[in-house]
Amino acid sequence: MKRIILFTIITVIFSFAGQIQNIYQSLKPWAPLNIQIDKGHLIITTKESRVTDTIFLSMIKTGICMDYYFNKNLLNGIKDIYILNRFNHQGYVLDGAADICSAIGKMKSDNKIKWYILSKTHLY
Repeated sequence: MKRIILFTIITVIFSFAGQIQNIYQSLKPWAPLNIQIDKGHLIITTKESRVTDTIFLSMIKTGICMDYYFNKNLLNGIKDIYILNRFNHQGYVLDGAADICSAIGKMKSDNKIKWYILSKTHLY
């Protein structure tokens, strides 16, 4: 019984490690300081002192969602995405990560994508 529990714990740890590595690769151009998953929340700490809506939108649209189109497992178990400044005191939270990425993948207008993402976002 102890071996089964230990195996389960190790499997969960390695699956999160692989998922975090894939997310890091999709965000490599922004060089995030830290990426972690905590109770379904993807928390990304940027190197910026202040996260602007431009930084947030580009990390979501061009980083995470772009990679999600090619790897549907990227956001498994992720409820929302926090993109925070280097002090973890300011940023944006995107609610419903996988659903948002799926929806914007079908949109053609950059303006519609921008407003759709922002409508599903709140400040941290």
